[in-house]
Amino acid sequence: MLKDLSDDQFFALIFTSEDRLGMDYVDEAGRRKENMVPFLSEILLEEKNYKTQDERFWGVVHAVYILGILADMRGFDGLLSASRLAWRYDIDWIWDALPECYLRLGREVLPRLMEHIEKNKTSDFEAISSEVYGLWNLWDAYPEEREKIEAFLLRILKDPAVKPEARANFIADFAQINRRDLKPLFEGYYERGEVDLDTLTRKDLDHFYENGLQAPGFRYDLEAFYSTEAIEDRQKRWEKEDREEGQGRERSRVESFILENYKSISRNAPCPCGSGKKFKKCHLRWAEEELLGLPAKEGADEDFMAVRAALSKERGSESALRRFLAKKDKTALFSEIREGSLKLIKSPQSELPARGFGHFLGPIMSKIIFENKEELEEFTNILMEYHNSLAAQFPPDYPRGKGSFH
Repeated sequence: MLKDLSDDQFFALIFTSEDRLGMDYVDEAGRRKENMVPFLSEILLEEKNYKTQDERFWGVVHAVYILGILADMRGFDGLLSASRLAWRYDIDWIWDALPECYLRLGREVLPRLMEHIEKNKTSDFEAISSEVYGLWNLWDAYPEEREKIEAFLLRILKDPAVKPEARANFIADFAQINRRDLKPLFEGYYERGEVDLDTLTRKDLDHFYENGLQAPGFRYDLEAFYSTEAIEDRQKRWEKEDREEGQGRERSRVESFILENYKSISRNAPCPCGSGKKFKKCHLRWAEEELLGLPAKEGADEDFMAVRAALSKERGSESALRRFLAKKDKTALFSEIREGSLKLIKSPQSELPARGFGHFLGPIMSKIIFENKEELEEFTNILMEYHNSLAAQFPPDYPRGKGSFH
């Protein structure tokens, strides 16, 4: 019986039981809460426990889930450590659960989450994403705190030091809660190239606004992880994966759907697999790897990955162009640059010698005052990259399709 074990014996089970601990263990952990919380927190502060090749790995997963269930603020520092190290070691069991863990700590956790986000706001978004989604969970659960939470996140979004990818995620969140009053502000960021377009395009933004109010947070049933059914399902899955190892997995119906509809699935849309996560956080990387390796006999478009890479380059160079133009107070020129570049791409081959790059884009460049040769060279390189990435997305029979200027 669990209740007959000493604390040391009881605590050791989270390292030796792998994923087979049940709710009886969680219930007993609640009875030993006073000693259990410091023990679990200490586990999460030790980086060595996160290495998946170590048998102690399951200990950090259980430490996060059980701390979330026990809902004790003494475990907050341990959860923050888990947030940082789960991303480093790619442990999705943990980052899926953290926003729920923060929610269960209640309103008392708000200033601690905000302090962490403020301190790390200039880092990559992954460094604060669990805490941001924790805030949005609290936003959903406590309507009286919404104004304060929104004001804080909006201030972070507006900070010039915030990276474009992080700003894109914040913008998506505000669009999801239907803050239409902020759309002009967001449009300004797009115009100045201050939003990562690989994370959130204008089309994605419109999609969120059109789909009405929904909380951007992420809920997770921590107790269900310890149910008999969940344990049995995991054991079956492990056994199945062991049987299929080295043989390749047959694609499920959902996976086939993802591959067939890859181009039309928004990065920020819910993943079709039903996980509740965004596509970019779930099956996106898997789908890209699958498409990259699909043999031609399966009907994969051999040019698809090249076009996707060109699209990503286009988005990056568009942002760089917009930032440069914004410094010169010439943001309106971007539409002229795009139009001129497309005209060049679509021009008949016979006209290119007489009407080349300078004919279509030279007049636009003449509207910009460059401080020195280096600045002119910088802009020209960005402009060339933008044009070439556009051209790479057109069929080879276009005059500049697959071609590039240097």
